[in-house]
Amino acid sequence: MKILNIQDSFEDSSQFWLGLREPNENQELFELTHDDPRFKKVGKHYVFDNGEKYTLSMGKYIKMNNVSSVSRIDEDLILGYKDGSLSVYNITSGENTKIPECHFLDIEEIKVFPSKEVILTRGLDNQIKLWSIKQWKNIRIMKSLFSSNVEFVGKGRNFLVGNKNGEVEMWECGSESIVYRFSKVKNKHDPVTVIKIIEDHEDEGDDKENEFETKGKSVIVGYESGEVRKFNLFTKQSTFLMNLASPITDLGFTTELIVGAQGKLLIGDKQLDLNDEIVKFKVSDHIYVYNGEETLLKISKDLAEITYLVGLPEFFKVEDMIIDSQLIVASDYGIIMYEK
Repeated sequence: MKILNIQDSFEDSSQFWLGLREPNENQELFELTHDDPRFKKVGKHYVFDNGEKYTLSMGKYIKMNNVSSVSRIDEDLILGYKDGSLSVYNITSGENTKIPECHFLDIEEIKVFPSKEVILTRGLDNQIKLWSIKQWKNIRIMKSLFSSNVEFVGKGRNFLVGNKNGEVEMWECGSESIVYRFSKVKNKHDPVTVIKIIEDHEDEGDDKENEFETKGKSVIVGYESGEVRKFNLFTKQSTFLMNLASPITDLGFTTELIVGAQGKLLIGDKQLDLNDEIVKFKVSDHIYVYNGEETLLKISKDLAEITYLVGLPEFFKVEDMIIDSQLIVASDYGIIMYEK
């Protein structure tokens, strides 16, 4: 997989550079103009054709420092920072309101409850906190040695998070307690790296105490060993899915299971080999993939078409991504927004 770089201001420059290289190799630079037949605007995108075609899409960049996570409520971006603070950035006005000292360390994840009145933050300080948005008041604190993302069960009365001891914890928000721990029988202390809740079956029976909306749902679990398993949230039964012998870095699901690992993206029985870096992604009409420094991609679900998403500074590191009407990327350099 080639790494493609382009001058940040190329859209406003009469002359600009574009660079191509394989990982760990010297970059080949091309000096271009907008009249160069090798570089053309096609619709909302650009195409560079040097015997092989490369499609580029430019995003809208908002410079900020030390952003570590992002979520969205209507026109407001909720941003987490590496100093443990939050802020609310209005996309229309550009106003950015800071909420200091929310966590002791980096805020790694922000999730908005369906009511849009409460958010969840997961910090590097091993705390998960619930916040009332109206007063920006902390209303719950839960502590865990977590190692994965958080997934809401239905409306979020229960949520799941994986921990470093190989368990997926099911929490109940009202009691601030763990109501169940999903774990493997063999190699049970294999750290959980990522989880994904899906709806894939039907269940019958009475709801269990402090468990809500679990019927018909499963959680797919990726482990540091490369193993992928599925647990039925209602019956608690476990099913082995695969082992890639490389840490699982991300999971998704459409009509097929999507798996990210070191240098690999799998969807169903198809595989795309990428740079030998972590693979993180978000799924919408396409799969939006981060594959290490300088490499942000939009990939068709048949894995046949790749668009390079550009506009962030060189050597950027993606910290978080969300997708609704746009792809919104949080990096240590700031925020960048791409049209779908």
